[in-house]
Amino acid sequence: MENIKLKNVGMETPEFFPKETYESVHSRMVSKKGKKAWYQFAWSWNAVVYRFESCNEYNRAFTNSVQRYGNAPEQPEKYRQEKYLFNFFITGLSILESLLYGLYMISHFIKPNSFPVSENDFRGITPEKVKDKFKCHFEKEKLTEILIDLVEGEEFEEWKNIRNILAHRGAQGRSYHVGGKHHGQALWIKGIQIDPETTSTKYKWLKKQVKIVLEEMDNFSSNKL
Repeated sequence: MENIKLKNVGMETPEFFPKETYESVHSRMVSKKGKKAWYQFAWSWNAVVYRFESCNEYNRAFTNSVQRYGNAPEQPEKYRQEKYLFNFFITGLSILESLLYGLYMISHFIKPNSFPVSENDFRGITPEKVKDKFKCHFEKEKLTEILIDLVEGEEFEEWKNIRNILAHRGAQGRSYHVGGKHHGQALWIKGIQIDPETTSTKYKWLKKQVKIVLEEMDNFSSNKL
């Protein structure tokens, strides 16, 4: 797998990262440099790449571990698998949160009164809030449909719930099946099965969503800014 280098962060990322649309949106926002919302956008744009690479690393590490040691390894390998899962779900959701945070900042330059950027506003900028504001202020945009499908979808909700459990509640154990047709299976949070595809299938969904959102953000910013 070849890597590609991104100009704004000066680092390489996997070839399947949507480089063209990512850099296109960034180049369009450079003209806003020096304004408060620009810095918020730039930080979020950096985070998208860093979290994408981190999530990719934890996905590979977890998959390799389960392939080599199985779904019920002895310590310390079980700890390593749990660490990979924790960081995979934390960084994965952060990609989408950072992406939509950046979109909010883009929208500020289009409709500043509807997308305010005071210090009190920053903490409340969630994917749900961005989606709701687009439903209100950009009702007919294709990007609004994409945000609704993403944020109101089951996959996003499950990812968010798992992240919240891991980050705020604890480290849940695994349930192991002994005997019967499910013998050898290990179930984790929300009944997720622990196997070599636990993270890879979700990472595939995540990559697709990032590509879809970035492509339409590029169109949206090109037409509106």
